[in-house]
Amino acid sequence: MIRILMTPEADVWEPPMPDADESGNIPAQQAMAVSLARDILRERRRLGLSQADLARRAGIRTVTLNRIERAVSRPNTAAVDKIEAALKTARDKHRRLRSTR
Repeated sequence: MIRILMTPEADVWEPPMPDADESGNIPAQQAMAVSLARDILRERRRLGLSQADLARRAGIRTVTLNRIERAVSRPNTAAVDKIEAALKTARDKHRRLRSTR
């Protein structure tokens, strides 16, 4: 399962959290989109996958994954499930390869 983390710090290649309003509130939907984007980005990069690789494995278009990772698109549940399944498969393969070395 993709972990949603509300980490304020972003690497340069990650989308920034939305600015808080004058009351200090952060827009929840935008914050969740950024958190999801960061989680997918971090896991994809950790596994050494390109956007094209992950999109192909997940059965979605590369442009769709790109929009999700930039937090400009809020994906539907089916897309998130496909991405998570593809990341899980890649994680499992990565673990098996590491354990045989």
